[in-house]
Amino acid sequence: MTDKGHNRKLFGEVLNKLLHENISIDVPVFGLSMFPFLLPGDIVRVIKWKECGFSVGDIIIFSRNGRLIAHRVLKIDCLRKLIHSKGDGLIKRDLVIPYAKVQAIVIHHYRKEKEIKWINKPFVKRGIAFISPSIGFITFYMGLIWHKYFF
Repeated sequence: MTDKGHNRKLFGEVLNKLLHENISIDVPVFGLSMFPFLLPGDIVRVIKWKECGFSVGDIIIFSRNGRLIAHRVLKIDCLRKLIHSKGDGLIKRDLVIPYAKVQAIVIHHYRKEKEIKWINKPFVKRGIAFISPSIGFITFYMGLIWHKYFF
């Protein structure tokens, strides 16, 4: 296993342990899958995910192939315990996520040490979840341009 892979695994284990102890954790954002709402270098505060403690529009942290991913909840299937999610800056939706893969939920968002409060308002989160599937291709290409020229 490479050092990078080992570090990812170790970070995931530490995150799970702290979440299990009900400690909120500040985690840096990497990648552009949530562009433009979460940018690389932003900090998100996460808490342990609870089955009944989330709604459409929330940003969840889940694991896939040993990696932690933060994406927005688009639809919740309570009967089958499945979540439909998507990165705001991606063209396609994620595969359906079982509740068991979800580890945390984002409760605060910081950019340059200032909290961005408007992003956590319920109508804003639901609005973004509503438009995300239709504007994904725009935000995807905007993210590529942003990354090339501004990051």
